[in-house]
Order: sequence, then structure tokens, then C-alpha cells
Amino acid sequence: MPELLLLIQGMLWLHQKICSMASLYSLNSSTVSESNSYLKELDDFLPQFLSGGLSVKEQVDFIQTVIDLDLQDRYQLHQECKYFVLEGFCYEVSVGND
Repeated sequence: MPELLLLIQGMLWLHQKICSMASLYSLNSSTVSESNSYLKELDDFLPQFLSGGLSVKEQVDFIQTVIDLDLQDRYQLHQECKYFVLEGFCYEVSVGND
């Protein structure tokens, strides 16, 4: 039962993050605005991720966010994102002709 609660809490947290991320996209572009404060927060997480300073959950959350916002180029994390997807920690949904 505690595992189910943790799963539900994680899903709720992810839902909240996804909803807040929706405001990151402009109507004319699928990229994140450079002036967005959420993007600056992600920029701060990068050195911690690269140095191994994040917990497993924080790593998964960070990589999932990078995937969701299509920021692999910005952070040069293509291999890491592929690894997390292949290991089942994260998921990637192809949309349109991608």
C-alpha cells in the first residue's frame, strides 16, 4: 500500500509539473522561452546532475523534463536521455512527424 501512495504522489507531482510546463511553450514555437524562470531553474540543476549530486528521483525528474521540453540539444544530454528511456526510468512520446 505505501508503494501505491508513492506512485500516486509521483503521478500527481508529474501532472502538476506538466501543467506548469504548458505555459513554457509559445503559440508559434515548440521551444522554451529563454527568459523563463523555470528554464533558469533547470539550468541550475544541470551541474548537480552531471556531478551526481541529485537523488535518483531528482535525476529521473530532471531527465524527464529535459525530454518533455525537448531540451536535449540545449544541455547536450542526448545519450543520457536515451539511456533513461531505454532503462524504463523515463518515456518519450513522438508527436506528429518526429
